Amino acid sequence: KDASKINGALNGGNNNIFLVNPMGVLIGKTGTITAGKFVASTTPLNDENVKTFFKARSCFSPAFDVSKQGNIINLGKINADNIVLIGNKVEIGVGAELAGQDGQTNAKTAHLIGNYVYVSVGKDKENKNTIKIDKDGFKGTAI
Repeated sequence: KDASKINGALNGGNNNIFLVNPMGVLIGKTGTITAGKFVASTTPLNDENVKTFFKARSCFSPAFDVSKQGNIINLGKINADNIVLIGNKVEIGVGAELAGQDGQTNAKTAHLIGNYVYVSVGKDKENKNTIKIDKDGFKGTAI
């Protein structure tokens, strides 16, 4: 059993895309995802989880929680107004993008949820990237 690998275009238009694989999800450097909402999770789902998820009618649902296996790694571009990435390790690599659905603006919300969360902001001192982590965690600018 392998992680899901996106190395091309996955275009959902205005629709929502949910990609669930307990072994992990890799969006490669040439991978581009476009959707209204995009969720990638490593949570193993059973029938009860699926029912809970559909009742919640949301991309951020108690049906998805952090597991001890499977990583979510983005090295490409995710264009969605709402982005949720849930895994043991969640990593946003250097050069990867989390953008709004139009690909030009910022995503409205991006939830990165994991036992370990890594965001690589690169080495360009001209560009500042803001990283906010709730629950009294780091809040500030990474250079």
